[in-house]
Amino acid sequence: MDQKQDSDSRGRDRLGKITNIAILGTLLFLLLNPSGVIGSWVSRQFADLRQQRAVGALWEELAGYSGVGGEPDANGRPVVIEFLDHQCPACRAVAPLVSRAIEDGTAHIVIRHLPLEAIHPIAREAAKAVVCAERQGRSHAAHEALMDDEDLVSRRDWLVMAGMAGVGDLSQFAECLEGEEAEQRVEGDMRMAAALGIGSTPTFVTRKGIFLGTGGFQAAMEGTNQE
Repeated sequence: MDQKQDSDSRGRDRLGKITNIAILGTLLFLLLNPSGVIGSWVSRQFADLRQQRAVGALWEELAGYSGVGGEPDANGRPVVIEFLDHQCPACRAVAPLVSRAIEDGTAHIVIRHLPLEAIHPIAREAAKAVVCAERQGRSHAAHEALMDDEDLVSRRDWLVMAGMAGVGDLSQFAECLEGEEAEQRVEGDMRMAAALGIGSTPTFVTRKGIFLGTGGFQAAMEGTNQE
């Protein structure tokens, strides 16, 4: 009788150990698998690290450009790159905040073009129009004209936009629209977006990382203020 009880006790002990190991294994799986609490946190950390490395590799090319926000800044202002699409409602919604940052000097903004042609078929033309205005030093005004008046984009009124933006030589502007230089500039911006894994607009980039959507600008500014 004593031997049977002892055998039963050892069996219960083994079963208990097996059960505990199974429970522990299940908990570890739930925590550490990519969709688990720890696993998802680790995945996010690695993704953020990859993004920061990609941004670092392209930063000089991204930021060293006299785009809509003016010449590259030498006064220590934070630099924010915005990838945008001039047919994008979210880009239009955040445009006043971005323009205010340009005008009051709280940040140096570099505009990069990412026309999402599958859903915004006129966006590439609009991007080229801003680039052509840029050739005459009127990119900021051209960009703001398109952000302020959606009809300018839908009507493809690029010469009207140029006039509103104060472009001096409209013949030169029209030639630029038909030329390859503006197209190549837009293509270059799109290649950089692809290299960074950016596929939506607006997207904001700083040395700290990549920030998506209408809330991305505020997040980007908060990140630069912590540098």
